[in-house]
Amino acid sequence: QQDPHTASLWLSPERLEIEALTALADGDCTVVALNRRVEHPGVYWACSDHEGAGVQVGTHLLDLGHRRVLYLCPAHERSLFLPRDVGLRRALARPGVEYRSAFLKPAAGGLERLLFSTFAAAAGPLALLIHNGALLPALCACLEKLGRLFPDDVSLVSFGSDSETERLAVTSVRQQAQVLGR
Repeated sequence: QQDPHTASLWLSPERLEIEALTALADGDCTVVALNRRVEHPGVYWACSDHEGAGVQVGTHLLDLGHRRVLYLCPAHERSLFLPRDVGLRRALARPGVEYRSAFLKPAAGGLERLLFSTFAAAAGPLALLIHNGALLPALCACLEKLGRLFPDDVSLVSFGSDSETERLAVTSVRQQAQVLGR
């Protein structure tokens, strides 16, 4: 039974599976799933255009002259943000452009090994796209350890903005969920 003081619930699809969303909808709750399409008559959903964002960012990086791009995303968010990877691949599918994506597991040293192999593989500037600012502290520590400088050796772009991206003046792509959900 719905609490008389609650008009609706905002549920994160990262934390709740489709079964939980449909169970809440069956219990007369208003349910809005963000970035997850749920085929149930009682579940409303709104999705960001992650593929479109990937295309826009990839095109922007090409326009700036980037030819080496690496997209980093936590492995546990892979299914949600795989469309960004698809959009990036679409935009960057050009001769002479190297694109890689990596869905990182929380293993010690994994990010450092990935960056080391990326820098060792080829010379020239690298554009690093990160899922969000939460990756910045580990990323900056790895870059420093490898003797790489931001923005001299690496251009950083983050999907989403937070205090870390603003403090470091990282280029951010904002997708405003509150506007999309209206």
